Amino acid sequence: MIAKPIAQTYGTLSALRAAAAATTSEELVAELSEIEGVGMIAEAIDRFVRDHVASASIGANTDANRTGRAIPCSLSQVAELWGVP
Repeated sequence: MIAKPIAQTYGTLSALRAAAAATTSEELVAELSEIEGVGMIAEAIDRFVRDHVASASIGANTDANRTGRAIPCSLSQVAELWGVP
């Protein structure tokens, strides 16, 4: 799974989104491409972290926590859900 190496690099999805906000798409894609296993999906990851709908979904995590249906908000949580040790 690709989430684990990305989580090891950025720590949280918020940190990855901050990296996207601080760089151009080309710069982030280049940075992501340096992570082992990312390769060809770097552009898709860049699009995801810059997507306003995805951002709204991630922001809904606070409300989801109150209902007990939290959306994973860190890459390590996503990796855990996918069963990546």
